Amino acid sequence: MADTLATNVAENYQAIIAATQMLMPQKAVMMNLVEKITIPKGHGSVQIPRVNPSALAVVVGNFGTNSVPKSVLISPAGTHGPNRMQVAAPGTTNIGPFSVKTGAPNNYAGVGGTLTNATIQSGSAGTGATNLQTFMVLGHTLTNVGDRRVIRAAGKFSPVADAKQIKLILGSETVFDSGSQTANAGAWVVNAEIIRTGNTSQAVNANYSGTAESLFNTANSLDIAQTNGINTLLAINVTCAANGGVTNRTLTVTYYPVAP
Repeated sequence: MADTLATNVAENYQAIIAATQMLMPQKAVMMNLVEKITIPKGHGSVQIPRVNPSALAVVVGNFGTNSVPKSVLISPAGTHGPNRMQVAAPGTTNIGPFSVKTGAPNNYAGVGGTLTNATIQSGSAGTGATNLQTFMVLGHTLTNVGDRRVIRAAGKFSPVADAKQIKLILGSETVFDSGSQTANAGAWVVNAEIIRTGNTSQAVNANYSGTAESLFNTANSLDIAQTNGINTLLAINVTCAANGGVTNRTLTVTYYPVAP
């Protein structure tokens, strides 16, 4: 005689399992915000279909590298937009740069990008010091030793032969100071590289050039002590004898992670 009790119990268990599976997130209705895609056996990748940019469609996953879990976020325009891909570790820090393979075996490059590219022209005011352009550098931008920011600012001098001075200031410290220069028209450019050497220390290399009645160039290399974990103001600061004596046309700040 067949064991009907065992059969009924087995069927009940199967029904419970099936009902539970239907309640799992990958089975539940989620207003078309998330779609589960299974990678077929024998394949290492799968094509992700195009999503509707008007929806807040976001793909989030997790993976582990060197026992440190990281998250992946891919989104179109919307709450997490504009279009971007983000790789970050838990918490407020970015542990380890995002990298791409460059062709040769075991040859990878860290991926950086532009943090700001201000192109609004601004001029000095009065005879005191004026911040022509500012940019708030967010905390933890330079998380790893060797991470760096590259800064480029450029502008013009007014056609008046008087003293003009340009500074690049980060937080409480002057990264670069041109000193007082007599400039009558012409243009100026400041380039600087700020490299993390510790949690509260950075190495700075900067150079400055300008054209007025003659060409002048100068450069410096120094160490500063700004805290990497807090927001820090970057400013192009000038002093001159009259309104509009120095103008700033562009300020670009670019982030480059340490080589992986």
